[in-house]
Amino acid sequence: MERRLLNVGQLMPLAVICLALSGCGRSYHVLGAIVAAKDAAEASIVEVSAVDECSGSPIRAATVRLVYELDSNQKPVPQTVWQRTIAAGQDGYFELKDYGPAGGAQSVGLEISSDGYETVYIVYRDRPQQQHVFCASLRAVRGVTTTYN
Repeated sequence: MERRLLNVGQLMPLAVICLALSGCGRSYHVLGAIVAAKDAAEASIVEVSAVDECSGSPIRAATVRLVYELDSNQKPVPQTVWQRTIAAGQDGYFELKDYGPAGGAQSVGLEISSDGYETVYIVYRDRPQQQHVFCASLRAVRGVTTTYN
């Protein structure tokens, strides 16, 4: 049986593909809990160290949207493709993992909404390969409102 060695020219396309796949994006990992705000408390999203720091009645199946493309006012760019939307579980917990455009630390928008509750939105500084944990408190309302904090 004859063995043949590959030369550098033959390996170059494979090396380029491997580099492209390994370094062209960044991963996002966001998790948290969504609860009803107590009494007249303001609706908010707060970064916490653990999900169990959130207390209150869970809001089931709320919508969680992570936006990677923000305008100069730190609001989501209309019709951006750089976003991911999921539904929280029946227990009010959510976990979102996604890949977005490459880069270092960048501003990311997190929006949480549910029928009958005020929508909340926060911009946070995402750091590569780091998990972020949030507690969202939503206030019941009759109209549709968004709180930006």
